[in-house]
Amino acid sequence: LEYETFEDLLGYCRLSANPIGRIVLAVAGSSAEQNFTDSDAVCSALQVLEHCQDVGEDARAGRVYLPQQELELAGVPRTDLTASDTSPALRAVILNLIDRAEEMLRPGRGLIAALSGWARLAVAGYVAGGETTAEALRRSGGEVLSQSVRSSKRVTVARTARLVLLPAGR
Repeated sequence: LEYETFEDLLGYCRLSANPIGRIVLAVAGSSAEQNFTDSDAVCSALQVLEHCQDVGEDARAGRVYLPQQELELAGVPRTDLTASDTSPALRAVILNLIDRAEEMLRPGRGLIAALSGWARLAVAGYVAGGETTAEALRRSGGEVLSQSVRSSKRVTVARTARLVLLPAGR
């Protein structure tokens, strides 16, 4: 299982992650098209960040979610994906994907502001989890093979609380 380009990877996200966000919105009674668009961006970002965290595990299972085009441009051989340490070239690819995921998380704040009740809390938790995961990955410098990079639950809960307190409305 491989994806040639970042757009191909996003196509996978449209089928795997994005429907989950749309289900949450449907259960919450939210049908605004902008909410679906924002949710899709957030869910795709979360999936990309998960793939950044799990490079070695995925590669050992025969799955490479990092875009082949980007790995090739950076000169990352397939053996780097299962090495004991993350090579500088692989780190660069991962850090670039983190940048894109952070950009994709930005609409989440507008989505949170557009929601209320449990849906607002749930989406704030997803966005906070994505933001804190991106921060943890960035702090690691993209070193994902020699260590498990996860965000702090305490920091994520605190971020969730701050996001829930965002002013309502868009």
